[in-house]
Amino acid sequence: MTQERYLQAIQSLEPVFFEAGKLAVKLQKDIVPKTKLGTGLPDIDIVTDADTAVQETILAAASKTILSQCRLVAEEKTPSVDQFNPNGEFLFTVDPIDGTSRYAVGAPIYSLIVSLQRPGLPVYTFIHFPALGWTHRFAGLTHREDGQKPNLTIQKTKKVIAYSYGNPAEKIPHSIRQEMEHRGFRFVVKEELTPECGAGALFLAGAVQGYYAGDPQAVDGLVCLHYALAHNCEIHRGFAENWPEPGLGGMRYPGYYFVIRQ
Repeated sequence: MTQERYLQAIQSLEPVFFEAGKLAVKLQKDIVPKTKLGTGLPDIDIVTDADTAVQETILAAASKTILSQCRLVAEEKTPSVDQFNPNGEFLFTVDPIDGTSRYAVGAPIYSLIVSLQRPGLPVYTFIHFPALGWTHRFAGLTHREDGQKPNLTIQKTKKVIAYSYGNPAEKIPHSIRQEMEHRGFRFVVKEELTPECGAGALFLAGAVQGYYAGDPQAVDGLVCLHYALAHNCEIHRGFAENWPEPGLGGMRYPGYYFVIRQ
């Protein structure tokens, strides 16, 4: 089955994605966070009833389309998870609430992320910040942004490559790190920049010039790679185009990548 048919199917579900985002906003005020894992990383360890409700809204609709023939990576175990093909040609991913730790305390910058991928390569990415009304859609090498960027309490920071987890020095070859340092770039963990959002949102908002991901999660880790592909950004990639593997807190692409906006 052609890639175009899968793209048409996932794009036809965008109204469902927006409705799922409205559900997340509605449920936020009464949410009670729970612990599901013990990695020590709040955005991975915490889950809420909204995560499962939002995810199932999306999967129930997707399972009735040709997307059911895709492999699935989803954050939670909900009823429709078993309706997808574990040997599919494409990977369909859902992160119902990216930034659960912020969502759980009533903060506004969290997102819903849905994607279609070939092994290690994003084909379609939808990232929506429902409390802000800020949305990015990527299909192939096209990108559409709607809504207003968040007002972050951070100055636009050139020469900063932001990241949320891990240690770039452990993944990136020494020669590449030296080159970046020579060019004046710094790898900075997002906690040193702002508590308001993750590194991906900082990059999408234009608040930093670069983004780094170590062992990127399939559900949310390729968003900035898709941005870089669509905008012809500088890309340094250290992971193979293979299917993701089990890792810390979920399915991950072993390795790293970082991108720099021109």
